[in-house]
Amino acid sequence: MSFRTDTPPDWYWDQYNMTAIGRYLTRFEQDFINRTLNNGEKPKRLLDIATGTGRHALPLSEAGINVVGTELDPLTLKLFRRKSSNSPLVQSDAHHLPFSNGKFQCVLAIQCFEYFDYRLFLPECHRVLQNGGRLILQSLNRNNYKRAARWILHKAKGRRLWKAEEQFSCSELFKVLHEFGFQVERVRGYYWLPFCRRSDSPYVRGVERIERKFGLPRLHALSPWVILSAKKERAQSAG
Repeated sequence: MSFRTDTPPDWYWDQYNMTAIGRYLTRFEQDFINRTLNNGEKPKRLLDIATGTGRHALPLSEAGINVVGTELDPLTLKLFRRKSSNSPLVQSDAHHLPFSNGKFQCVLAIQCFEYFDYRLFLPECHRVLQNGGRLILQSLNRNNYKRAARWILHKAKGRRLWKAEEQFSCSELFKVLHEFGFQVERVRGYYWLPFCRRSDSPYVRGVERIERKFGLPRLHALSPWVILSAKKERAQSAG
């Protein structure tokens, strides 16, 4: 897919999301979110952190959930507002959420975790959640098969592997969440597809079907990306 060069910057991530890979990621994430929310009583109030232009917030609002979106970039909020004039939006730093304690039954944080300081972000998620509320979080996985393949390739060529952008392995992420008062309930791995983030390859759907047929989402310890639900279960022991 060729991105338009005359498009203003506030459309940038929307363009990524309209590629074949972007649509795959959205399908996977929305399926996980819906399955999680349908398991038990649906939340009355949900906070979508780094909501962007409403990729997940708008479908959830249409499903009857009271969604509040937060975003730091005012241009992105303006674009969201063009799509919906009714959804509550707040310009906010994710490290200092302007909401009272226990206001939400669910917090959603998709494709944003690596941009935050988890030592500030996770306590805020814990604070604004009701007891027993859920955090639905997407994260990069440091110990994934793609990075292992790059390491083998670079070692064979005598090169040094570049520093990983991923903060945690799956096991490390689970430990960190536990330290901040969350109990992981369900996790799935995705983005196994061998395509770059902006790919519009016609083979994406076929490889996506293979991914699901062979149960790769259950092998989250090796997947490039993970998405999980974790329940607020107790007071924090870190911070």
